Amino acid sequence: MPHVSPFFRRLIGHLSLGLILSLLAASPVSAEVRVEASITPTQARPNQLLEYKITVHEGRADRHINLRLPLQVGQNSAVVTGQEIIRSSSGITTSAATYSWGLAGQEPGEFVIAPQEVWVNGERHETNEIRLKVLQGGETPTPEATSDPAMQPLMQLRLEKTQIYLGEVIPIYAELHVPRALILRRIGLIEINKDNFAIQRFPQQNEQSQDVVNGIGYNIYTFRSTLAPMRVGQATVGPASMELLVEEMLNRPRPGSPFGGFPFGEPRKEDVRTQTITVQVLDLPTAGKPANFSGAVGDFTLRTLSNPDPDMQIGSPITLEFTIEGSGNFDAITAPTLTDPTGWKTYPARRFGIAQTGMDPALIAALPQTVTYTTVIVPESHQEQVPPFAFTFFSPSKKQYVTLQSDPIPLQMRETPPAATPTAASTPLPTPLPLPPP
Repeated sequence: MPHVSPFFRRLIGHLSLGLILSLLAASPVSAEVRVEASITPTQARPNQLLEYKITVHEGRADRHINLRLPLQVGQNSAVVTGQEIIRSSSGITTSAATYSWGLAGQEPGEFVIAPQEVWVNGERHETNEIRLKVLQGGETPTPEATSDPAMQPLMQLRLEKTQIYLGEVIPIYAELHVPRALILRRIGLIEINKDNFAIQRFPQQNEQSQDVVNGIGYNIYTFRSTLAPMRVGQATVGPASMELLVEEMLNRPRPGSPFGGFPFGEPRKEDVRTQTITVQVLDLPTAGKPANFSGAVGDFTLRTLSNPDPDMQIGSPITLEFTIEGSGNFDAITAPTLTDPTGWKTYPARRFGIAQTGMDPALIAALPQTVTYTTVIVPESHQEQVPPFAFTFFSPSKKQYVTLQSDPIPLQMRETPPAATPTAASTPLPTPLPLPPP
């Protein structure tokens, strides 16, 4: 026997192990075939269209499936085949063959759809049995009857933060998620519990987007408004509710079918309800609170505009314009005031809000706003400048009081000429009166 060095022995061993692992990896591993049946919804009224579906995992039916149904349940359509993509929690994606029929219960009662025979790869399989309840007049289906998440619209509330200050105005969003398998026919008004909060009416205008959650595609309708707390302490926002009219397409034509097929649907009302959100309302601090604080809470900027007459004098009026821009409770904002009113006569300011654009007031309140004040001041003595004007508010982002001041405006006032006084030489002597007759 020829001598083999230890190095070549180890090399041959590694090659043999790698070859064995490669063969094992290349050999196909047969997955287990599973068949299951479902019906949507599980409770219905007489003659209401239902979808009975058989799903075959890891295979396809070899033969035509002949349904075995109770006498009180009729078949209203031929089979429609399809394919579903299923993604597990571990990220593995598989496909399954689906077979759907349209059924309808013909009289009230509780019925059992027996297991159906399905042949896959030459082997016989059976589905699970299905229980169906056909309601009588006056009965309403239980929530469990329509618990399929792919057919249930959802709505949730969303706040940008859950710790807010008294008087602070923040946006509030109501997000309606409608599965793409449903057709949205009508949207009702949003009703929300307003205890302890001032909430603007939600408009029916909305922003639309799409998303996929847990493998289900949704059309998302976002409604926004504003919220302001009315008391200090812990409180809950919501719940909010909405009534919808949707239509569920219970049967769809097979793609590529030469006849096309006729999809049918069943309209129904849905009452969606959101969760509640717990928020903590903080009181405004007393430390460092300015004397001229009017209750404005938010984040603002201040701009000043004035063009005084360069050839002005005492008693000449000066017009100033102040623009406050930002987000917050604009109802509590007051006009900026003079920091040093000595030697000045001031007049009440006039307020001008934002221009009317036809947009819903609730949407305007959720966006940055602008308010303008105009005022007139008159110097009562010689002044070298217009003193700064001050505007004070509480900033939730900085958690402190903020005072904004305008820049002083320099003046070039000319002296008022003195009034002319009469002299003795220019004063005429009085004319003597004539003597009376004797």
